[in-house]
Amino acid sequence: MRALPLSALLLVACLAPLPAGAEPLNPTLHYEVRGTRKLEGAVGIGVFTYLPFQEGKVHYETEVATDSEEPLILGSPVASHVRRGTGEELYHAGVRIDQDAKFAIGGEVLELRMRDEGVPMHWLYGVRYTVLEPQSGKVVYEVSCPRLEADSERWVLSGDYAEVINKLIFAGYECLIADPRIPEFLRAE
Repeated sequence: MRALPLSALLLVACLAPLPAGAEPLNPTLHYEVRGTRKLEGAVGIGVFTYLPFQEGKVHYETEVATDSEEPLILGSPVASHVRRGTGEELYHAGVRIDQDAKFAIGGEVLELRMRDEGVPMHWLYGVRYTVLEPQSGKVVYEVSCPRLEADSERWVLSGDYAEVINKLIFAGYECLIADPRIPEFLRAE
């Protein structure tokens, strides 16, 4: 059997199919800041994880759990999108993003699920934010937002997913900054 040239192997790798029935979506490029509340201070943005992937409830770190037979695959990891949205909201609110700040905000996406119950479609989202000391990695505070919900019309385009996912990320962010202790950590220099 003759070996394929490297250029052919790269082409095949680039054309590798997604899981059956999956259509890629890349909401990372389209996160729109929604917040209007102003904050001050500085914070680092820590690690965000996706619990359903870590627990094996979904097969990919880019997969949204669904009740349908066909997977919903995003163009970027769920945790990365939540991290980016959280950082963009904080920055827009006036917080200086500084990896050398006294505290960092990290998070764990507890759930991101789409229930296909007809129209509207029902979405569930849960996130736990952690405030940690970057030098030691010690968690000093947690804010849990375990049951955030949104409805969306049955999608037509992949961008329709992005809108509802971004809406849920913003709801989690609002839950975070509504906690009365969070401004203290932002202002600690």
